[in-house]
Amino acid sequence: MNIERIHQEPLDEPDSVLTSVVLSQVESQCILTRLAIQALGKPGVDTDLEFIGSGDQWILMWTYPALTLEATRTLIQGMMQRM
Repeated sequence: MNIERIHQEPLDEPDSVLTSVVLSQVESQCILTRLAIQALGKPGVDTDLEFIGSGDQWILMWTYPALTLEATRTLIQGMMQRM
């Protein structure tokens, strides 16, 4: 799995940022989902995490938890090491 891009975009709400991470060469979307939930929490409960993609390219998007770019990169790299 490779990180293609990490992007953050400010939203209209104060202190709210949309984070998106584009991943390529994802071998298993099931494992990716499990690792993302372990890292960010359960969608709808701990996070508003969404998965978009198919095959070996996926985009993860969320607004909370709010993380810096560096914290996001560290989180995703940690997920990749567990894959």
